[in-house]
Amino acid sequence: MVPLKIQLSKADLEFIDQACSALSYRSRSEYLREAIQRKIEADRARLRELKRREAMKAYGPGRPKDAFEAIAGEDFEDR
Repeated sequence: MVPLKIQLSKADLEFIDQACSALSYRSRSEYLREAIQRKIEADRARLRELKRREAMKAYGPGRPKDAFEAIAGEDFEDR
């Protein structure tokens, strides 16, 4: 892990201390690591969604071409 210095308001630090004791976290660091990890996962999901939307816009408003259209049909085995 990489050490990191952060600044928190006094009110936030007091809340974290209360939450750590009420929720049985071993330390403030464990609480902060878990909170940051959840935020990172949420942001990654948001970024994936944005990329997916951009890709769909770039693909166009039309319906995607059927890749199996050429081999579709009842006489597929005879070809």
